[in-house]
Amino acid sequence: MLQSVAYNKPIAFYSNTLNSAEKNYSTIERELLAIVESTKHFRPYLYGKHFEIETDHKPIVWLFSDPNSRFVKWRLRSEEDIEDYTTKYKKGKENSVADALYKIEINIREKINNEDLDLISIIPQVDDEEILTPNETDELLTQKQMLDNPSSNETQHTSVENPVFTMPISEKLLNHFTNRTVIKTRDLFNISYTRPFKKHHHVITLRKGPVHDLTNAFKEIINPKQLYGIYFAEKEIEPIFRTICSQLFDNILQITKCNILCRDLEKTDQQNGIINDYPRNNHNGITETYNHLKQIVYWPDMKTKINKIINECETCLQSKYERHPYQIPFSGPLLAKKPFEVIHVDTFRFDNNKFITIIDLFSKYTQAYFVEDLLAITILNKLRHYFAHHNYPTKIVCDGGKEFKNNVLQEFCKLFKINLHLTTNYNPSSNSPIERIHSTFLEKLRTLKIENSNESPQNLMISAVLIYNQSIHSTTGFTPFSLLYGPYEIINAHEIDLDKTDKTVYEAYNDKRKSEILPFYEQIYQKQLNRGTKILEKRNKNLKDQIHVNEPAVYVKKQKIRKADPCYEKVNITSISKNKIEGKKEKSKFPANAHPRNIKRLRKTFSLQTNPYVCQPA
Repeated sequence: MLQSVAYNKPIAFYSNTLNSAEKNYSTIERELLAIVESTKHFRPYLYGKHFEIETDHKPIVWLFSDPNSRFVKWRLRSEEDIEDYTTKYKKGKENSVADALYKIEINIREKINNEDLDLISIIPQVDDEEILTPNETDELLTQKQMLDNPSSNETQHTSVENPVFTMPISEKLLNHFTNRTVIKTRDLFNISYTRPFKKHHHVITLRKGPVHDLTNAFKEIINPKQLYGIYFAEKEIEPIFRTICSQLFDNILQITKCNILCRDLEKTDQQNGIINDYPRNNHNGITETYNHLKQIVYWPDMKTKINKIINECETCLQSKYERHPYQIPFSGPLLAKKPFEVIHVDTFRFDNNKFITIIDLFSKYTQAYFVEDLLAITILNKLRHYFAHHNYPTKIVCDGGKEFKNNVLQEFCKLFKINLHLTTNYNPSSNSPIERIHSTFLEKLRTLKIENSNESPQNLMISAVLIYNQSIHSTTGFTPFSLLYGPYEIINAHEIDLDKTDKTVYEAYNDKRKSEILPFYEQIYQKQLNRGTKILEKRNKNLKDQIHVNEPAVYVKKQKIRKADPCYEKVNITSISKNKIEGKKEKSKFPANAHPRNIKRLRKTFSLQTNPYVCQPA
């Protein structure tokens, strides 16, 4: 503020440091901010008087002359209608007073005298004109509180006695830094050096009182060209440290302040022990264990070590659920091109009665036979009875139950060159046609039992099979009877001229029927193929997992267990294919097989081998 424009004599000076938000203002916004803040500061001199505003920023003159200038008019009017002013442009070279104030050099460095440097020299000076709250006044009463809060709420310019040194604060552990320094106070001065995990670790122990110890220590160990992490054991040391860094190194240090320091664990047995003992043998998960241990200890690749130990824990592998089971794509649909080429076989129970059910994959023709027991010879006799009416199939699909997986049935199939395909245990989708028939039979049997409560389950099953074979199937669009036997038409004698052929009436009729039925079979096959392909694509849309088994053993899901029993058991692999893993149970040594969907997800720590087993669809 000038007393006279003619003589350019200042009465008072005012300046203010921009905060972080104001530093982002544009040039014209900062110029306007300077006018607004200085007008507020000198309000006792300006209120009720006409005054002039001189600026070397020419756009300000136009902005102040605009009656719609919302920024300036609103801010000035908020100060009790201070609006009697004029704005003039003044060249920068003529605006010497304000320009000189702007270019005052701060943070002047003076060579430090280590012997004379004491605690008083680093206490920040407080402006007499600052308005302090009662709490701030109380804080000034003690030296410790002054060091904890060296600046007041108002912005102060740095003086020679209080140079500025800023440090970024990181939430990262100090242990992560290659060069790390810990400063604390004890009765004796000492500098210790260790090199855990190939990192430079200094611990500076200061005597309570003298400051030159810290100065000498930093001269000895600090290299301004390297990055350091620092940890203060006591808050009182930080302002002393800032002052020494400003005067010794001219604010060119690359130092990051860390608020977290953990204990280094260098020995492998210590690392394994603290993982296994947290909390003692309670087998918490990987993330929870890591989040807890990283707050108290440190070693490189700690999460990898935790991951490896927990994933190899047999107790966890047997007892814990698999929250993210494998989602393996389904392989292509199994289809047949003619009746009785492929049949599916299974056992069925209803009302304490046992049945063997058989379905022809092409025509969906189904039969069910009552059996007294599920012995291998009983099952084989019922199959022979079925074959006596419909001939031998090319392939039989059944599950791995002992009624099918036995030498009797296997030798029979070898004798008549039948391909016996045993599906994996507890994977009903492998034998889905017969499983779907069982669901339909249950519905029909319940309905028939309500209407015919006195009938035996065997008679109810005969009725259910007859109803099913006479119903139009949704897959083929025809009844199983019509696809299997076809419509028998009456042949007129004049339609076949036996004089022109050597064939009998039966042979001529059979040829005519073949010429009609074989193209019809091809149409049915294509219809089932198209429908099966669409369903397969829809089901496999979000199933992307492929299993690469690289270990000699896997953990297979157990079926029909009690809640208190382990839900997985270890199986040593003997052979593996794209849809089946075979092996022996570790405890019982009995053979076992499982679909890849039923094994526990393999952990990331399993190492890769030269020729790993791969489970994926064809």
